[in-house]
Amino acid sequence: MGQIKPKPHSLFFSSHNNFDLGKICLPLLVLISCVTIFFQLGARSLENQCYIRYAEVAREMIRSGDWIIPRLEGELFLHKPPMIIWLIAIPSALLGKVTPFSARLPSALSAVAIIGLTYFLGKRMFRDFRVGAIAALILLSSKEFFWQARTARADMVIALLILFSLLCFYLAYDSSGKKRFLLLTLFFVGMALGTLTKGPIVIVFYLGIVAAFLFFKNKLKMFFEPGFLWGLVFFTLIILSWVLPYLIRIPFSTVAEKFSLSEILSRPEPFYYYLVEFWPRFAPWSLFLPAAVVFFFRQNPDQRDEKRFLLSWIVIIIAFISPIQNKTYRYLLPIFPAYSIILGAAFKEGFLSAAPIQDWIGRFWKYPLRFYLFIFLITFLPAPFLAWWFTRSAAVTLVSMGIFLGGSILIGYAIFRGKALAKVVVIGLCSLLIYETYYYFISFEDKKHSPFMQVAESIKVRTDSEALCFFDFSGEKAILIDFYLDTVVPKFSGASDVVNFLTKNNEPKACLTSQQGFTQISQDLSPKSLEVYPITYYKKATYYLIISKRE
Repeated sequence: MGQIKPKPHSLFFSSHNNFDLGKICLPLLVLISCVTIFFQLGARSLENQCYIRYAEVAREMIRSGDWIIPRLEGELFLHKPPMIIWLIAIPSALLGKVTPFSARLPSALSAVAIIGLTYFLGKRMFRDFRVGAIAALILLSSKEFFWQARTARADMVIALLILFSLLCFYLAYDSSGKKRFLLLTLFFVGMALGTLTKGPIVIVFYLGIVAAFLFFKNKLKMFFEPGFLWGLVFFTLIILSWVLPYLIRIPFSTVAEKFSLSEILSRPEPFYYYLVEFWPRFAPWSLFLPAAVVFFFRQNPDQRDEKRFLLSWIVIIIAFISPIQNKTYRYLLPIFPAYSIILGAAFKEGFLSAAPIQDWIGRFWKYPLRFYLFIFLITFLPAPFLAWWFTRSAAVTLVSMGIFLGGSILIGYAIFRGKALAKVVVIGLCSLLIYETYYYFISFEDKKHSPFMQVAESIKVRTDSEALCFFDFSGEKAILIDFYLDTVVPKFSGASDVVNFLTKNNEPKACLTSQQGFTQISQDLSPKSLEVYPITYYKKATYYLIISKRE
């Protein structure tokens, strides 16, 4: 197949630019990524549910000074290895406390790094910076990638480490000598760090993808090269550097007992879960993907290695996560870069080719483009009115109007130019504008997403958090209060224990309890010796803060 020449005057990737866009493309993508991902990163409190769990473990790690054994409310935390905890705790220790910004920082930085590595891998695979640029923009503007970049979880970190190792292996495959040895060693370093982030199950992702690719190439003997063997040594040393100090302090029998009792996998889903969940998570680009995959794998037969590598990447991960009963959409995140590169290559070959595509694939791309431009136009029209309706703020309304005008100009320009690639870039930028606008508005609803932050504030006003206990209070809610109060509040299971706590040493103590717990406590204490404050939890339930009076 002859060399494909780009169309002249195509938006963003013109061959007639007065400067080399390839040299500034990566810094420009990193800049856009940083602005997009770090915008208001710490404006919201940490969401309730399990989002705050890693931040709380990091907070307890800093308070205790024990960086080897992660604990949650003083108990062993076995849901994840310590890497994500360390990544949250290190910047938090420098700041003096765990904040929403420091807790989300590892995910945000990992997302920016993924954008850069995706650009580099796409550029390297297809010898064209435009493939990497389009792939990076597609990845950044995909819905779930944007959202997970702003969470205090381990999923974005493990996606980065998998991508890093696969990139090292891909480069090593085309290298030789010391460079090949070093890259293979780095592959195993990434695998070790991934194991310390998500657990040993992720090893099958790393080695499975590599084994599938080498099997296609009939080069499985590469596993016995010095780089692989020494890489295994480095992998083992990195893992043992944490495992051995851990097991010296905590017997393996205790770990096994606690691990069997912990509900680490608690999201049972049907077998077709990922088939359904993928499309909204990879929006708005998922509609283009079926035709892009067909186009990508039938074009350019000389790029078989690239196709086999990307295919192994996607198939192996899906093959391992699909049979597992306990599923979550976040497990799809490591294959997003591969899908983005496939789309980037297909868009570049299809939309910048000298001969336009006239078959069903061309039509399949054309219709989603028109559909999305229509949706974005409809979305932008009511934006200023909705901004005023929800916030009653002139400043927010002006910002929304600016976004509306900017988005409309981009859409209008793309339609006027009539260039398919221009529309692709516009869809990416408009998607980011919509995501940012939505995130900006929900920042005004902190009370809705983190109601126990308000409960903690009510407690701080009335009593010392160090003099507080819990009774008849669920574990998850207690974790939230612990985090917002920056302490570990003791929990009691019996009313008599609470009474002894409240009356101990004739000092004022406090207890946060439910209606049922309040009834039990009040039977053993004189109402005159108590101050009772009802605290409403986001219109769902009322808890009672009981404070013993000083005699």
